[in-house]
Order: sequence, then structure tokens, then C-alpha cells
Amino acid sequence: MKYLVTTPFFNYDKKGNAKPITAGTLITKKQYGALTPQKQAKCEAIQPQINRVDWLQGEVATILASYVGNYDVTTGEGQTTIREDYHATHGDRHDSPNFIIGQLRFIDRSNRANDGFRHVTRMVADMAVLLDPERFMTFEEAKAISDTIEG
Repeated sequence: MKYLVTTPFFNYDKKGNAKPITAGTLITKKQYGALTPQKQAKCEAIQPQINRVDWLQGEVATILASYVGNYDVTTGEGQTTIREDYHATHGDRHDSPNFIIGQLRFIDRSNRANDGFRHVTRMVADMAVLLDPERFMTFEEAKAISDTIEG
């Protein structure tokens, strides 16, 4: 977490030398923790922005059904069809279903390359296993493999 200095103050090192801290300066959590309570009051916490895109179950179901019916993991053919199916059903709520396709590629047991997006969400894995438990790995299996690769 970072903190934004809202009111300027002086910070002193161990030798007593003053260092001006201006308004608008970003400081780390460790630096913030070393400040006196009076100086901490002159700072405010900055919440990191998370660019998270929430997918609905219906959207994932559309992508999953199209993936199973159209996608060839050895050649990559069918990805355009999946994208067209998604946009025909759900419009332009998301730019591209490639994020979900990447997760499906990773948990697809028929994908011998085991490539794709390793950070699989539980919803995608659970829905895939419900559709075809022989073809797709569970969330726990995918997480174990991902941890091994990153390990």
C-alpha cells in the first residue's frame, strides 16, 4: 500500500538533518509506519486500482460451449468462432473472450502443450468440469500445476 502526503512536513534523519516532504509525494507503507502520528495524519492511504473484469456465468457458459464444440487445441482453429458466438449472444460487454479461452486451454486435458493462462478462476474450472469432467481439470488440479510451474 502507498500513502499520499496531503500536507507538507519536514522529516528528520538520525543526524538531525531536515528533509522537506512536499504535498503530493508518495511514500511506502514502511516509510509511513516510521512517521510520528502527527505526520501520519498528514497522509492518506491510496487504494490500488484493480482492473478486474467480472464475467457472468452465462458468458462463461457461452464461451465454454463454443470452446468444446469448435476449438481445436492442436491448431488453435475455432477461436474466431468462439469470439463470434460470444459477441452474438452477449454483445460487446467485454472486448474479447480470450481471457476465458486461455484458462480453458490450460485446464483442457487434451491440450498436451499445457499452455494457456495458468491463473484459472474457480468459476471457469467448476463450470468446465460440470460440462466434461473427463476433459477438464478441477480448480485444485490446475492450481497445483500452476504452483509447480511458478515454484
